[in-house]
Amino acid sequence: MTKDAGVRIGYTKEMEFKDWLAAEMRARELGVRELARRARNGPGTVSRILHGVRTPGPAFCKAIAQALELPEEEVLERAGIITRPSLSYTLFSQLNDAQQEGILQEMRALVEENRRTRRVTEAEA
Repeated sequence: MTKDAGVRIGYTKEMEFKDWLAAEMRARELGVRELARRARNGPGTVSRILHGVRTPGPAFCKAIAQALELPEEEVLERAGIITRPSLSYTLFSQLNDAQQEGILQEMRALVEENRRTRRVTEAEA
């Protein structure tokens, strides 16, 4: 694992892919040429995406995920290629039965907690 693997930066859901990618590059101190080399893409391709001239496709996103050592699903979601529900399903389907049941129990507990909180808030209003 490289020294820049696992770097996380501040971002918002509204952040465009090009801005997210630029922020990831800054956090890792990567230039266009180095990212292109790691992603096995031309620097012109990376540059066009960073400038919003071109939109990223699935193959580009997968190459970027590998280059930045991030899960493919995360990069595909940032690019708007997959949505949060499909990301959740993709990740969930990779778990074994016991893990899935544990996640479902946790989700049910969170939903019930939200319901209780909402009832208390409504009663106070």
